[in-house]
Amino acid sequence: MSFFDNKKLLKIFVPVFWVSALILAAVSIFITLRILVNILPAEQTDTDRRRYHIVVAGSRNCSYSLSKILEGAISVQDDFDCIVEEYKGTDEFSELSGDENLQLRLDYVRFVKADGLILYLCDEDIPVPEIRGADGTKIPVVLIGSSNTDSSAISFIGANKYEIGKIAAKEIFSRNARRNLLVIAEHTERLTEDGTTISSMSQSFKQYGSKVEMSFLDISPILSENNPGVDEQISRAITSLNPDSIFCFSADYTVLAAQAVLSQNKNGITEIIGLYDNEEARDYLKKGIVSSLITVDFYGIGKKAVAEIFNWKEDGFANSYVNIDIEVIR
Repeated sequence: MSFFDNKKLLKIFVPVFWVSALILAAVSIFITLRILVNILPAEQTDTDRRRYHIVVAGSRNCSYSLSKILEGAISVQDDFDCIVEEYKGTDEFSELSGDENLQLRLDYVRFVKADGLILYLCDEDIPVPEIRGADGTKIPVVLIGSSNTDSSAISFIGANKYEIGKIAAKEIFSRNARRNLLVIAEHTERLTEDGTTISSMSQSFKQYGSKVEMSFLDISPILSENNPGVDEQISRAITSLNPDSIFCFSADYTVLAAQAVLSQNKNGITEIIGLYDNEEARDYLKKGIVSSLITVDFYGIGKKAVAEIFNWKEDGFANSYVNIDIEVIR
């Protein structure tokens, strides 16, 4: 008698066969689906659905201002059918300083085939070269914070540095005509635009008939055996010069100056006026340690930067220089 003639065995075998077949089929389907998931494109993202891709990159040490620029740019995504992405790189907190770090960002823009770059660059000594895609098409760059004429940007957006100097002088002079002023900046002898602000301040003081003695702390960010950290450099300068007022060329310097004034029990004696703002600087302003902050609408700058890119794309030109309104927060 053959196996197939044995009814008892068939009753046992048939169910087992079908169960095994179903299990094998299920496993095969599962494996096939896993393979397809890896091969087929994922569900469409905003980048896939939108027509254009704009990258925002900038100095991580000015993260607050950069975040506002990004927010402003994102707010007009729908208007221009674009997705706005912030470049962070491998190190989210890396600073944009030096040609090498700048090149990393430009290479990324080429790699993702972006349709435009909004670049917040504070170092005026670094020119931004022209960017072209793999097909030779020019990728437009809107430069914020620097107006280096050697840069191949379609538009420069920022505040008028001469006007900033006039406003700073007015703020300093209005506070009991302070006579001894400490200016904190990085490499003041090299930064042309900072020099414009300082020159404007000096001229304004003369117009007010005030003889303000200006001292300068040329911050060196390079830490070495003979060169202390930035916080210590600021603290030592305040101790030795004992200024009536301090003008800081960045929000970070404003914060460090406020901390030094507090630690030296000079709050209420030494006025601090800061250029640009961040959350900490605003906090010290609320506490009365910082007297005022001179800043600009970075959110509005982000919106304007996107508009300039698409003006250039549609008409072949953009506004070369865009001045942004200056705001004083007290």
